[in-house]
Amino acid sequence: MKAFAGKSAFFAAIVALGLVFIPLQTARAADVYEVDPVHSSAIFGIEHLGVAMFYGSFNVIEGKIILDDDNPAACSVAVTIPVKKVDTRNKMRDDHLKSKDFFKAADYPDMSFKSKRVEKIAEGLYEVQGVFSMAGTARDMTFEVAKTGVGLGMQKEARIGFSAEFTLKRSDFGMVYGLNGLLGDEVKVCLSVEGIKKE
Repeated sequence: MKAFAGKSAFFAAIVALGLVFIPLQTARAADVYEVDPVHSSAIFGIEHLGVAMFYGSFNVIEGKIILDDDNPAACSVAVTIPVKKVDTRNKMRDDHLKSKDFFKAADYPDMSFKSKRVEKIAEGLYEVQGVFSMAGTARDMTFEVAKTGVGLGMQKEARIGFSAEFTLKRSDFGMVYGLNGLLGDEVKVCLSVEGIKKE
């Protein structure tokens, strides 16, 4: 009986250890992606003279994306765009945009977004809420982000893509130059971001 009891205790311990290790083996860490500035785009559009939309871009996007589809609360987005990289295909206009009339680049060299909440609302579609900072002013912002695809790069590195479109009022960030009819207040923003998975 003692031998049988000893064997029973031994097998019970093995089973208990197995139950402990199963969650550790099945738990999956969130995936971390670094924004690839070479394959990411930030485009903005603003109405000019009430006649047509004018479009420009920013040539550098930096940041990090943490994605966990099984636990959206663990997801996060942090993106930074250097405003000195604004590109409207005209140096005089670019310099004006960097001035105190607009981005105040000398005092505030970057615009940024940092998420506070990510909610998965459908397969490949997320609602992201966070703080957008530009020209010395920070505002809460909520918008939808779509996962556009996954794949492998030239070096077999894992990549993922996201896109978002939203509209903001530049006057909310202290940019009132040209509101007399020269320029519109609303700015349409289109982001397409490609991330490289960090091992």
